[in-house]
Amino acid sequence: MKDVATSLMGQQRTFEADKKSQRCYHRRAIMELSMPTWLIFQLFAMACMPAAYDMARDRGRSTKAWLSTALIFGPFALLALLILGPARTSASH
Repeated sequence: MKDVATSLMGQQRTFEADKKSQRCYHRRAIMELSMPTWLIFQLFAMACMPAAYDMARDRGRSTKAWLSTALIFGPFALLALLILGPARTSASH
């Protein structure tokens, strides 16, 4: 069985009713599965912010910069602070 429809431009198009319907929302299911993962990472990143503040202050680094870095990168900012160590200060003569 064929259905005939007229498009906005006046062209007639035929559609076969026997075709299987396509799953239009297939990708949406994938996005919904990744949403809790993103939410958990963001919550963990916000939980890392006080630790990043304390570590930056103890090491003589900018606390504002490391707070924003911890918000974006989460625990990776703590790892970077740990690897960088204390800030170097220039010795005055």
